[in-house]
Amino acid sequence: MKKIYFGSNLKMYKNIQDTTEYLKALADYTKDLSREEIELFIIPSFTTLESATRCFDRQYIKLGAQNMCWEDEGQFTGEVSPLMLKELGLDLVMIGHSERRHVFDEIPVLYGGSVNPGNAQELIVQPSIDGLFTGRAAWQADRFNVLI
Repeated sequence: MKKIYFGSNLKMYKNIQDTTEYLKALADYTKDLSREEIELFIIPSFTTLESATRCFDRQYIKLGAQNMCWEDEGQFTGEVSPLMLKELGLDLVMIGHSERRHVFDEIPVLYGGSVNPGNAQELIVQPSIDGLFTGRAAWQADRFNVLI
């Protein structure tokens, strides 16, 4: 049986306390699910990430970030680097999602060449990247072995 990947991006809806309570309840509610059959993930807002890493048993639910800069450091006000996210011990990063393109008018060049199914295999082996999703390709089951 193929593993099912199921998760949610909390976008900008929950503060630290709400996120912590949500993750604790979700971890408790799903603790008896077979992790051989299903992999759960949650992608909370940036301000909640540090507390989220400590509030539940991470073997049951993977934790990710909503975005990431293409540089490890530099003059990129308001951005977060792969090294900063790695320091938090996150499991995945969502890059190039629809709001970045449609709401903020970002284009692929703003992603430093963009992440796409064609270059995901190369990026995933980089020491500062543990996992990634790429647009709608992230939801195509035949590409999970490349994307996660």
